[in-house]
Amino acid sequence: LMLSTIFFDYRFVSGDEKLVGQLDSFLRKTIEDNKIFLNFFAQNATQNPAPLSFFRGFVLEINGEHKNEFDIKLRGMMQLVDAARVLCLEKHFLEEKNTLKRYDLLAQAEPQNEVLFQNAAKAYEILIKMRALNALSKNDSGRYIDIEGLSKLDRQILKKAFAPLEQLQKLLRTRFQLDYFN
Repeated sequence: LMLSTIFFDYRFVSGDEKLVGQLDSFLRKTIEDNKIFLNFFAQNATQNPAPLSFFRGFVLEINGEHKNEFDIKLRGMMQLVDAARVLCLEKHFLEEKNTLKRYDLLAQAEPQNEVLFQNAAKAYEILIKMRALNALSKNDSGRYIDIEGLSKLDRQILKKAFAPLEQLQKLLRTRFQLDYFN
């Protein structure tokens, strides 16, 4: 399931564009007929470890090539992407593949959660920017960040960007009854 999540970000590239519409229709019906799929999908979206420790410090890699670095993709970006994806699948918003636009659609569809979805979109933008700046400075993917190399302000901005993650995961756990789902 974890490896199939990116499947739902498919886009038309070449060939018969009608096939994308047919796939959208097929998936809508399949999801509607198999609602438990969304429970599994939501459970998967909440599996990544929290980005901050109990004492509000960054959870860093503990071994390997990136020991003592922060994995911004695994611990932040993926959680935001996965939450937007599963919530859009629940609403049958299959046409939109962009995470920021998915949060815009969700904010419109759920006025009671509009602020949460707007904050999630802002957080995602912050994480994208930090990753891009890190990539430019290190000439790599930017995925692993040396937290000690960040300014105090950048560390605070990064921590604040994680605020919506906890709320989104609570929303997923409640909506898809993940505490009762195994």
